[in-house]
Amino acid sequence: MGSLRGEVLRAIREPSELLRALRVGEDWYYLQGTGPSQWLKVVVAFDENNDGSVLTAFPRRRKP
Repeated sequence: MGSLRGEVLRAIREPSELLRALRVGEDWYYLQGTGPSQWLKVVVAFDENNDGSVLTAFPRRRKP
């Protein structure tokens, strides 16, 4: 997903959808209409200081 770095950052700044994960301290950001599939999913984990780190980003055909 390195070639989609800009889209990953855009998904975090301006998500089409934002879901709170079942796992505490994670948010799932979705950006529609970018990349090789319908959706781009970006998983961000937050620490106790509320600093976030991208854990993974990958294309999805549909939003769960």
